[in-house]
Amino acid sequence: MLISIIGYFIMHGIPLSGIPEIDDISYVEISNNILDVQARRFTDIEELEKAVYVTHFLSYNPGTPEMEEPINGRAYKWKSL
Repeated sequence: MLISIIGYFIMHGIPLSGIPEIDDISYVEISNNILDVQARRFTDIEELEKAVYVTHFLSYNPGTPEMEEPINGRAYKWKSL
């Protein structure tokens, strides 16, 4: 079991953790430096759900060289308590 987990991390990367819950988010800004310089802001609950669900597919690949400038950016704005 441990060998298969290590193999998965080597092949696919480590899944991101610490993604906020949908109820805790007021809006999400997504930017893509190749398509458009300005970020798009999503505030509807359906769009927030999609942004959070898509984030679960992202992973971090340790040992890969860092790029000069990130292509995609994603910022979550927490609701004030």
